[in-house]
Amino acid sequence: MERNGDQAAATLVATYRRLVRQRVRESAGAEIKVEGDAVFVAFPSARLAIACGAAILKDAAAQTEAQPEIPVHVGIGVHAGEPVPQEGDFIGSAVNVAARIGSAAATGQLLISDVVRGLVRTGGAFPLRDRGSVSLKGLSEPVHL
Repeated sequence: MERNGDQAAATLVATYRRLVRQRVRESAGAEIKVEGDAVFVAFPSARLAIACGAAILKDAAAQTEAQPEIPVHVGIGVHAGEPVPQEGDFIGSAVNVAARIGSAAATGQLLISDVVRGLVRTGGAFPLRDRGSVSLKGLSEPVHL
């Protein structure tokens, strides 16, 4: 993106945020904050989070195919926990783990923690693949994905 200049980068970010925000609204999610190219979202259920993430990945791939000059490369991480609300934000280890999982996701990949896997495994709506335990930056113990 650097070779295409600042305007191309701004267009890409705007496209990405529009795409994410539309799906989050449709999925009963709540945007908590944006940090760089990361969007932090809370959902009332793990199933809704995964469905939203899958829809975002599908939309990003379609956008990239339609406009290859503005490629939307997205990787998504989903974790569940009990974050601490603070001044319109959430803090705590659940947020940190979710952020690290998202950072580990490659383009087109949706990674979920073992906690989320436990919450959705009986529904059968999502094909799941065990990635094993993964060491993630900033975390003292590996996380099972």
